[in-house]
Amino acid sequence: MECLFCEIAKGEVPTFKLYDDGKFIVALDVNPATYGHIIIFPKAHYQTILEMPKDEYCQLFNLARIMIRLIPEVIKVSSFNIIYSLGVDAGQRMPHVVVHVVPRYKDDKVAIGWEPLKMSQEELRKLQNYIINTLTKKFSGSSNQGQREVPKQTTGADTSKPPSEAQQPSKEGPTQDLALP
Repeated sequence: MECLFCEIAKGEVPTFKLYDDGKFIVALDVNPATYGHIIIFPKAHYQTILEMPKDEYCQLFNLARIMIRLIPEVIKVSSFNIIYSLGVDAGQRMPHVVVHVVPRYKDDKVAIGWEPLKMSQEELRKLQNYIINTLTKKFSGSSNQGQREVPKQTTGADTSKPPSEAQQPSKEGPTQDLALP
């Protein structure tokens, strides 16, 4: 069996199509989380948005924005979740880019949330510095005209390698309440 969304794009599998511009399809989700739940996906096969050309993923998310503006004209709803899952651990069930636009209603049965990971101010600062250092290396010397500047590191900590296991988030949470600079 080929990718389900590729089969839908080829017209081999029926769907409740709302829009098709030759590059993207917008359709009702056949297993909706709520009334009016739609899916938006490219007709071309991309497993993740990282494989998509920039203009195409911009068009994809612009379609989600357009749908959020139009849906309230036909369904009485004013709240939405836009859901895109990248990778199995994030809930990606099919190897094809799919964006879900889920209308939200008071007392619906959709549960999106998490128990916050407890991290100390020091752990957050180390992670921040590691990411900043990595971004700085990635973008230094490249033509990043029009790009935002990477923030400066907040401490002189070693940021050449990721935080070690010992520096991974603690289960206990912050040991003291430190104010960020």
